[in-house]
Amino acid sequence: MYMKNLFFMCAVMCALGMMVACNPSPQDKQPTESPVFGMTEDGAEIYVVAEHEPEFPGGIDSLFSFLNKNIRYPEEAIKRKIEGRIYTRFIVEKDGSITNAVIVRDIVYGNEEADSLAARLGCGAEVLRVINMMPKWKPASNCGTIVRYQFILPVKFSLSEGIIDPSSTQ
Repeated sequence: MYMKNLFFMCAVMCALGMMVACNPSPQDKQPTESPVFGMTEDGAEIYVVAEHEPEFPGGIDSLFSFLNKNIRYPEEAIKRKIEGRIYTRFIVEKDGSITNAVIVRDIVYGNEEADSLAARLGCGAEVLRVINMMPKWKPASNCGTIVRYQFILPVKFSLSEGIIDPSSTQ
């Protein structure tokens, strides 16, 4: 009986949370106070949390297959044994296209000279090249409305494993 009541309470709380999220009060419309979205310079909303996140055609496994197939480990980076994780950010637009792709953090060693070298060897540029050639995604939606969505994608460069699914290792 206790578990049944607990489950019921959780279901009610989730339903109330979705109602509030989908029907914000006027004061919740302030973009600076919302953890759900940010604003571009032109005032357009960009969601970072949505009821349904965007999806690469075929899902996450297809995304990493696409990355592995298309990203080429730069020869100079291989020669210099450069490895690490690159964090990228891009917008999945309402039509599923990808825009505003940038490197948030390139391969980092904690040494200014090594970090500069890693950036110059082009692993980040290679990731951006491939992100910009991705096919259209299934766009994000929130409360039944298609929304722009900011997506963060880490990509790991490993000499022993190649370009790999960052969620498979920490």
